[in-house]
Formats: sequence, C-alpha cells, structure tokens
Amino acid sequence: MRRLSRTAARAGTVTAAATLAATVAATLLAAPAGADEVYPTPPDRVFTISGHGWGHGTGMSQYGALGAALGGRSAGQILDFYYPGTTDTVLAAATIRVLLQDASTTSVPVAAVPNLRVRDLASDTALVLPVGPAQWRFVADAAGMHVQYLTGTAWTTWPATGTATFAGPLRFEPAPGTVLHLFLPGGVARDYDGTITAVRAGATTVSTVNTLTREQYVAGVVPRESPASWPAAALQAQAVAARTYAEHQRTGAGGWDICNTTMCQVYGGRTLYSGGSVIDLQPPSTTAATAATAGVVRTYQGAPIFAQFSASNGGYSTPNPSFPYLTAHPDPYDGMRNPVHDWTAQISASDLARCFPAVPVVDQLVITSRDGRGDWGGRVLGVRIDGHDSSGRPHSYATTGSAVYHCRSWPANSTGLLSVYFTVAEPQSATPSGAAAGGGALDVFTRGPSGQLDHQRSVTGGPWTAPTSIGGLLTGGPSAVADPAGTVRVVLRGTNNSAYTVSSTGAGWSPFLNLGGTLAGRPALAVGGTGNADVFGPGADGQLWTRAATGASSWAGWTSLGGGIAAGTGPAATGTCGGNLAVVVRGRDGTLWLRERVGGRWGGWQPLGGAMTGDPGISSLSAGRIDVYVQGSDRALWRRYRVAGRWSPWQRLGGLLASGPTATAAAGSGRQDVFALGGNGAYYQLTDTGHWSAWQRLP
Repeated sequence: MRRLSRTAARAGTVTAAATLAATVAATLLAAPAGADEVYPTPPDRVFTISGHGWGHGTGMSQYGALGAALGGRSAGQILDFYYPGTTDTVLAAATIRVLLQDASTTSVPVAAVPNLRVRDLASDTALVLPVGPAQWRFVADAAGMHVQYLTGTAWTTWPATGTATFAGPLRFEPAPGTVLHLFLPGGVARDYDGTITAVRAGATTVSTVNTLTREQYVAGVVPRESPASWPAAALQAQAVAARTYAEHQRTGAGGWDICNTTMCQVYGGRTLYSGGSVIDLQPPSTTAATAATAGVVRTYQGAPIFAQFSASNGGYSTPNPSFPYLTAHPDPYDGMRNPVHDWTAQISASDLARCFPAVPVVDQLVITSRDGRGDWGGRVLGVRIDGHDSSGRPHSYATTGSAVYHCRSWPANSTGLLSVYFTVAEPQSATPSGAAAGGGALDVFTRGPSGQLDHQRSVTGGPWTAPTSIGGLLTGGPSAVADPAGTVRVVLRGTNNSAYTVSSTGAGWSPFLNLGGTLAGRPALAVGGTGNADVFGPGADGQLWTRAATGASSWAGWTSLGGGIAAGTGPAATGTCGGNLAVVVRGRDGTLWLRERVGGRWGGWQPLGGAMTGDPGISSLSAGRIDVYVQGSDRALWRRYRVAGRWSPWQRLGGLLASGPTATAAAGSGRQDVFALGGNGAYYQLTDTGHWSAWQRLP
C-alpha cells in the first residue's frame, strides 16, 4: 500500500465495416468507451506528466482525512465517508505477530537486558540467559537453531555444554515492561515491545518476528503512516483503519500475521537509533489517538473490513469491486494542505524504451483508455507505446497505466510518477485546424506552446505568416471555419471544459465568448444556410451536443443529437449544399458515423465503417460532395468520399499521424486542405486540387 512515508502491434488497415443499420443504436450507445490520446515524443524526448494523488486511491485518503479533520469532521465521520456502510466494533484484546522485513536474514541479534529468557517454541522450554554478555543472537544451520553470545568480536554458542541445538523457532522474552533492542543491518537499531522470534526461513536463514499486543502494534503504526502534528480526528481515523487492516490481513502463514513495510502497513516499533541519534517513534499525539480508539475496528456484515488507504486519491477515489464499501466517489477533502494532490513528473523516451524494450525508439505515447472518473477522463487504464527500431521498422506495445507507473522502480528509470491518475502535458500535441475563406486565403489555427490559440495565414499559395497569438488557453486543438462573407470563426475547448468561440473582425479578433457546456473532447464548427455558425461538442455523457448561433452574438441553447462518441474524441462538421450540414464522429465501436441536417431536419446516424483512432475530419468541395478523413489504426491518413449519393471505398493517403486530421474547403474552389500533426510533433498540410500534393511541413 502506498502511503505518506517512503519508509513508511496494433498496426492494421482501415477496412469497410459490414452494414450496421439494424444495430446503430446498440453500437453507438452501448459499446465500451475508449480514448486514444496521442502524445508524440517532444523534441527534447522527455514527456512532462501532470498527475493527481499518491498511491492506489482506494479507501481512505490520508490527506483527505487531514482535510476532513481540518473541516471539523470527527474520526467517525471520516471513516463513514471513506468506508460507507461500515460500523464500529470493539474487539477483545489480542496479540499480533509482525514480520520485520528490514531485519537480517542470517541472525537475530538483540542487546542483553535483565532476566532475558529464550524459549524453544517446539518444546515450549524456557531458559534464563546468564548476565555478562552484551549481545545475544539466534542463528540457524543444517543441524538446527542456536543461541549465541558476543565476546569481543567473536560469537560463541550457548550453552557451552549440554544441548546447544534447538528445533526452534526460538524466542527472546524480556521481563514484563522491558523493550527489546534489535540490531538491524546498516548500523541502525530499534526498540520493540513484546517478544522477538527467529523463524527458520531456509537451511541457514531466518525471519525475525515481533509479537506484541494489538494496541502496542497500532501505536507503532499510526506515527509511521500519519504525521504526529495532524489533528486528533485524522490520527484517530488512521488508528482505526490501521487496526482494521491488520485484523483483516492476518494470515498466520510462515509464523507471522502481517509485515512491517508498505507491502502491508508501516510499523516502526518504539525507538530508532541511527547515526548517533535517538528518535522516539511514538509521540504523545499518536499514542493518544491509539488509546482513544482502543480495540475499535470497522466491520461489514460482522467482519473486519479490508481497510485500504493511500496517501492521496487526487480528489476522486477508485473502487475495489470485491468490497462494496470501497467505492468510487469525488473527494472534496483531498485537496486541502495536500502536497501530492497535484504533481508533475517527467518520463524520458529512453526510460520508456528501457521499461518496455519491445519499442526500441519511442515515437509517441498513447493513452488508450481511462476509468471515466475525475479529471482528464480519470485514471489511466490502457497505454500503447509506438515507435521503431534502428532499421526504421515500426513497433508497438500495448500495456497498462499501472505498468508505466511501476516502471519507475527500474534502476535506469526515475519517472517520479505517484499514481496512474495522470495526463501528458501538451506543448504542441493537438492537430491544427484550417479555414478556407475564399480568394485563395487559408487560415490555420494551432494550440501554441503555452496552450494559447495561435494563428497563421497563407494567401494564394504564398508563404505562411509567422504564428501570432490570439490568446486564450486551450485543452486540445481548435476548430475553424469561414462563413460566406469571409469571417473566420474558431471554437475551442477551454481548460474548464467549456466551449469558447472567437471570430475575425475588421480590427482583428473579437473577445472570446464562453458558450458554456461541459465538453469531453474537441468541439467542431460549421456554417449552415443562414450564414450563422453551429457548434458541435462531445458531452461528458458521451452524446453529441450542438448549439446554434442565431445572430452575430446571440446563441440558442445546447441540444443533444444523441449517439455515443468514443471517450476523449470530438466531432468534425461541415456545411454542404443548400445550407445543409454534416457531422461525423468516432463511435464507441471505433468506427466512423455520419449524421446530416437536410432542410432543417436531422436524419439518423449512418455507419461509415473503417477502423480509426482520434478525431475525424470532414470537408465539402461542392454540392453533393462530402469527404471524410481519419487516422487509421496504422497511423496513416485515410479518406472516403461521397459523390451523387454513392460512397467510395476507403483510400490510404499515407503519412504518419500523431492524432486525427482536420480538413477544410472553400465552396466551389476545387481545392481542399487536410492538416495533421505528424509523428515527429510537427504540423503538416496535404492539398487536393484534383491530385494530391506531397505532405508539406508548416513553419
């Protein structure tokens, strides 16, 4: 369990899908959600990661308990919040056996104390050790277990005469009220309540087990899991959670019930001796919290619960489906005085290649699925790493967010990820969008290095202007369109997930207008017969929503067009002949779907098939013509078009895309342009004027 203290080839081709008309609703509305977030390797080959929380995020957030206590919540209220449906139960006194995983595996050495006894548990025989030696220890060999004492620098087996071999396990038993001083590797030592036992682990190895009362154990856990300066309610909640976790996890296997590290929960004993320092490990505040909750555990249906906890859930807990009281829910307390509620880290492309050697050179990191809870779509479930080898052959490796999180433990890796609740910062990782305003003018909009909206223009095929900032702060890429009068309009998703629009004026650019809504992906924009713009966006509910302009600065409300959009993706839209509109989305089945507005009325969803990733693109060159573009599962650009009511087969146009394309065409111009983000992180343009140009890199 992660806690506060550290001591403490997916390649393929796009194919036409079978007719799905009979199952349109089932496919769109019921298919499992997925999200392909494509992050090309940055120029410096280091990914910047933004994350929430520390650890698995299931059960109690320890920093959340702090926030709740600071907000006036009692220990009982804190436990009710994090373990709903559980109740307090007081257990009778008991002992617990703790495996000390940081102890030596070759001997169990302790300092001599008055009236120290040795007990052979096999025969239940106890012997009082003589006064004189400063240290005693247990060791094992092929013959059995032995008791030894230290004289100078030499160890001597005791007793010198008589039986010097014991069956074991062997236990050091001090006089009542006396602690045992255990010597540990690295020149440190700790004092422990209770007894210390050597359990044979191998022919010459032993495990060290501290047996003590349950309350003594909890008193040694609470200060290792929560800072002693925290409010009493938070410490009491920790005491109950620790006691409950220990009771649930009792195994008895190997001669112990629980361990003393983060593999179980951290237990430190009474006192630490290190480098000449003596550190009291049980300060009064945590001891008082243990005493105030003596014997109390949380139970469900009469049994102690699996009281999981971690340092921070990042504001949204994650469930454990095996236990009804470990639920997923927003956590309003986790962000208070929490240094790990938000964090940043870095993963180099070379570190990823070391962790996942199936991809020798990493070209992009792809988040393929999330759990749907919280910011960015929730915790990362699926990850794909795309790249190539020294010969240029493509390689792809599918893995999990957990595997990326845990690869931080590799010696060559130092990502610093604290949880699987993360996203990748996007300095320039969103597809650009173009607007063809007629007269040969072409405007392109991108998400700039600082997240702002940037603009470039080319006239009659001339050079592109340098990027200039319009301002704002985007999540993902923008969408742009030009109306018949030549006004260029842009829509984008803000960092608050609302839709914003901005348009060109004679004096430059209008202020940003907040259109509201809660978007789950990139919005789209199209101009219908009235000359006003229609905005389309994916809602958090997975449906497609639209909002229409009713004038220069007035808008109707948001209206649902239904359907089911793949998580993390957005639609593409275009005006068609006679003021009609067409919008395409990537459905939850991973294929393309089309819906059209003809004569002011929306038709049903039409399946266009294919196997795509990312957002689609769409344009209309002339009356009755629609071209749709997707990034195929092979990362190339693919197109399908409709002329006179008939659809062409899918055509592969090549390239290596990092995300879905966008497309634009000026009605009657005979030209359309497709924009893409390349696998190298650069922006590219592909032009069709009756034949396709080569890919051109934008400056």
